Parts: sequence; C-alpha cells; structure tokens
Amino acid sequence: MTVGIGLVGAGRIGRIHADFLAGSVEGASLAGVYDVRPDSAAAVAHALGVPAFDSVDAMLADRA
Repeated sequence: MTVGIGLVGAGRIGRIHADFLAGSVEGASLAGVYDVRPDSAAAVAHALGVPAFDSVDAMLADRA
C-alpha cells in the first residue's frame, strides 16, 4: 500500500522534502504540492509530475 502525501510549502526546504517523497520513501508518494506562491508550487509540481493546488483545502479534497 502506498500513502499519498501532500506537501505544503515549496520553498528551498519544501523542495528537498518533495524530492525525497517523490522517490526515496518506501510506501509513500508525493501526491501534490501547495504553496502560498502559486509559481513555486507549480514549478515543484511540474518537475516531479504531480499536481499543484491553489489551496490546502483543494489538495486535501483531491482523492486522485
């Protein structure tokens, strides 16, 4: 079973966590990214092939 994890914060440290979740944590996968700066969320999400969200609520509501 794999647990999808939504990342809140796509700054410098958030990007490190995103990279780690996207490929190094057994049983977990990066499910999406949110940041108060939509361009930051979009850049990280695009690089890792996951969706970027415009709110935490939207990310939590997404069950894909």
